[in-house]
Amino acid sequence: MVTHSGDSGKKKAGARAKALAEAMALFSFSEPEPASLADIRFLTEYQPLRGGRNPDFDYDSGRLLRLKAGGFGTALHYMRLVMVAEEDLLSSGNAAVCVVPPHRVGTCTRDGIGLVAKELCKELPDVSNARRSLYRHTEVQKLSGGGARSLQIHLDSIRVSHRHLIQGRDVLLLDDIATTGFSLCACRLLLLKAGAASVRMFALAKTVHHSPA
Repeated sequence: MVTHSGDSGKKKAGARAKALAEAMALFSFSEPEPASLADIRFLTEYQPLRGGRNPDFDYDSGRLLRLKAGGFGTALHYMRLVMVAEEDLLSSGNAAVCVVPPHRVGTCTRDGIGLVAKELCKELPDVSNARRSLYRHTEVQKLSGGGARSLQIHLDSIRVSHRHLIQGRDVLLLDDIATTGFSLCACRLLLLKAGAASVRMFALAKTVHHSPA
């Protein structure tokens, strides 16, 4: 068989162009603006302390802060609420649970939302425990500390590991408090690229944004 180097080069160039187009299509965010939280399910609202000057800061907001501090009893409380709210997905026989990693390098295994995921998977042994599958390899600044609000920042600083735990599964992606929704949306894209069948984004609370008077 005779191989023409020109034809071979064109085929390789075409293959590279196709792969690039597929990659760009994957990471083009064409869904509703994530800052609207339109695609994120949540249990309640979070009223930030705002330096202790927020008169609307309530009991639920304080409980969320206790969860972020690693409160085990609070984690159990939210685990039961998530079980009820997401019963359809968690009882499907094909579910996995993932957690949005913190701003620092590592996975979300010891934080409050990591405890919620851990106890959820202990309660439901048929659910794949994939809470270590999202890994923050580069630290980003917290939003509360003035960090940038960008989907790309999270895409560039998080990777998927232990892919076998999520491949072909319907993933429940958990976060504690969603402010812009960018971290959840970025993790959803990364999980789908890694082989998840579907990803449902779920935050325990969404931040209430107050406009200046």
